Amino acid sequence: MRNNIVTATFAEGCYSTTTDAIYQYDKGLILSIDGVELPETFETHFSNYSYGGTAIPMIGSNGTVNIPDEVNTLGATVYVWIVLHTGTDDTETVLHIEIPVNRKSDAVYVEPTPSEQSIIEQAIAVLNQAIETSAQSIVVAQAALEQAQAVLREISTMSFHIDENGCLILTQPEDEE
Repeated sequence: MRNNIVTATFAEGCYSTTTDAIYQYDKGLILSIDGVELPETFETHFSNYSYGGTAIPMIGSNGTVNIPDEVNTLGATVYVWIVLHTGTDDTETVLHIEIPVNRKSDAVYVEPTPSEQSIIEQAIAVLNQAIETSAQSIVVAQAALEQAQAVLREISTMSFHIDENGCLILTQPEDEE
């Protein structure tokens, strides 16, 4: 998958194909269909069920169609059917695509111990003080961040960083099993 584009390539004479895997909860994905001749606009149906269940109809154009975000939340394979109306007697050709989905682990919040909570509060106080006295100077905030990280190293399970938007982020690595 390149950026947000998932490519389904049909071999000559084939009516079914499988794409590379996508990740559960990825949003804004686009399915690009290669190897078959499609009309300018075409009908697709997306589902997490290979048989039965419900499907979400979507209209594609110029060989691409948006993948509905809803079908990517279960962590189950996404099935796509492309319905091509051919001939004057309104016969149909159905193309089938399977999109494997890599499940993401469920996040579990672990309540900090009273000692860890005290250290977190100290680190936040240091950062708040630096922000107040420096009129939100990023240089001073970065120095305060380093001080807070030094305090957090005592428990070695959490850390702070400032993201590209200047927001303070607290991270806690997953427990190793």
